[in-house]
Amino acid sequence: MMLVLTFILGLIAAFIGLIPPSMLNMTAIKISTTKGKSKAVNYAIGVSATVLIQATLALLITKLLEENDHLLVYVNEVASFIFIMLSVYFFRKGFSERKANYTNKQKIKSNFITGLLLSFLNMFAIPYYCGVGSALVMSGYLLFDKLSILFFVTGAALGTFLILYMYIYTAQKVLNKLQGFTKNINFILSAITGLLGIITLIKLF
Repeated sequence: MMLVLTFILGLIAAFIGLIPPSMLNMTAIKISTTKGKSKAVNYAIGVSATVLIQATLALLITKLLEENDHLLVYVNEVASFIFIMLSVYFFRKGFSERKANYTNKQKIKSNFITGLLLSFLNMFAIPYYCGVGSALVMSGYLLFDKLSILFFVTGAALGTFLILYMYIYTAQKVLNKLQGFTKNINFILSAITGLLGIITLIKLF
């Protein structure tokens, strides 16, 4: 019963972390509306696979982070740099895509790999799951044994996939209404990643 609760808590943690608009779910919408639902699902699987690793690492280093606060500062510094660079990238891509004509002859890219990489670049995932893990351990709802960690991270990965699939399904369902939105989605991603970078920088001071 405790393991089932641990699994559910991991799923809930993923839902809370991904429900607000973010780089990951906005990209899922973009892929769904521009390349199709199946490719977006492959992207979601890639994101979920990375979350599985990130959540595992987060739980394994939670105690270390609590005993050495300066490590969290370095993590935030790296995250800030990455999000600012992503903001510039999406901003430039938004302008370039306005000049480009998208057809079926576009260069084929692996959406699964895209999901892996973008999720890996989401450096907030590890600090987030470290915080969640610490809170659950202190409350007695999570243990650091292998089975508990396995159930929690599996729940987190599944929760990530489900919330992304909800975004994908919604985008596909209202495709016609999202045409204007998708034209500006790179600028939205630029704003989100830029804001995340600024917030991280503020936390460092």
